[in-house]
Amino acid sequence: MFTINKHTNLNNFAFTSRAIIQQALARGFRVMSPYDGYSHLFLHRPDGKLLHIFSSTPPTTSNNSATLASNKYATYELLKTIDTPQPDTILFTADDPAKAQKFLQKHTQLVVKPLDASHGDGITVGVSSPAQLQSAIAKARQHSTSGAYILQEQLDINHKDLRILCIDYQFVGTIHRIPARVTGDGEHSVAELIDIENRTIRGERYIKDLASIDKLSALQFLGDQQNHIPPKGAKVQVTGLANLGQGGEHADYTDQTPQWMIELAEKIAKLLGTPVAGIDFFGDKVIEVNTCPSLFMHDAPMTGKGQNATGRYLDYLESI
Repeated sequence: MFTINKHTNLNNFAFTSRAIIQQALARGFRVMSPYDGYSHLFLHRPDGKLLHIFSSTPPTTSNNSATLASNKYATYELLKTIDTPQPDTILFTADDPAKAQKFLQKHTQLVVKPLDASHGDGITVGVSSPAQLQSAIAKARQHSTSGAYILQEQLDINHKDLRILCIDYQFVGTIHRIPARVTGDGEHSVAELIDIENRTIRGERYIKDLASIDKLSALQFLGDQQNHIPPKGAKVQVTGLANLGQGGEHADYTDQTPQWMIELAEKIAKLLGTPVAGIDFFGDKVIEVNTCPSLFMHDAPMTGKGQNATGRYLDYLESI
C-alpha cells in the first residue's frame, strides 16, 4: 500500500482526490492508496475507524445504488416515478435502425449517449441527419461497457447546464458548466486555436485546470465554422458538451439556484440512495445523476465563490 503524508507529492492524483487527501491529513486522518495516483483511498479516522472511498464516492453508497445511477436509462425510468421533468429518452440494446430513425423524425435533433459511460465520453449532441445518427451510435457503443445506448431529444442549447451537488442528501452548491470555448486572436482559425490551446493551457482532464478539447468531436460540432477566424477577444464555443472532462469551464451558480431545483435534487439523491451525488439539470430538466461528482470545481470555480465542498465531504465522513 502507498502511504500518503503531508510531504507526498500529490500531482499524480486527480483534483478531487488531491483535495480530499489534503483535508483528511489536516484533520489527523492516516491516508493510504494501493498505489500513487489511484483514487481508491483508505482513510483511518483518528477514532480508529477505517473508511474506503473512491474519490468522492463514500462507503455509504451501496454498489446497487452506484450501479443503478450509472445506467442512464434505469435512472430515467426511476425518476419518472416521482414525475421528474426529463427529456424524452429511449433505450437500444440491439440494432433497430427503423426505431432510431423514427425517433429522429419525432424530435428533429437528438443527443446520443452510451448507456453507462461517464465524463461525457461517447456522447454526441446535435444529431440531425441519418448519417450523423449512424456515426453517433457507433461512437456511443464504443464507450458503453454493455454496447447499449440511449437516444434523447435535444433540448434548447441556450439553456444553462447546471450541476447540483448534494452531500448527506443535502444541497451544497451549484455549478454552471460552460462548454469548451476558445478565444480569438484575429489571426488563427477556430480549428487552429483548438490546437494552440491544447498545446499551451490545456492537458489531462481532472489534473490540469482545463481539460484538452477532443479535436475530432469539436470539428464535427463546428462544421464549416472551424475555418472561421474570430476577431481578437471573441469567445467561440467549440463543443456541445459542458463536462469538465470534455474541456468545459465552470462558474459558481449557488446563490441563483431556484428552491424547487434544490428540493428536487435532494429528493433524487434520496430516491437513488446516493448520499453524495451530482444531479445535472439542463434548463428545467434532469439529464443525469453522478455518484462520484467533482468536488474541486465547487471549491474553486473559475468564477464566483467557492462552497467548501471538500470540507463538507470530510464533515460527512467524520459523521458516519
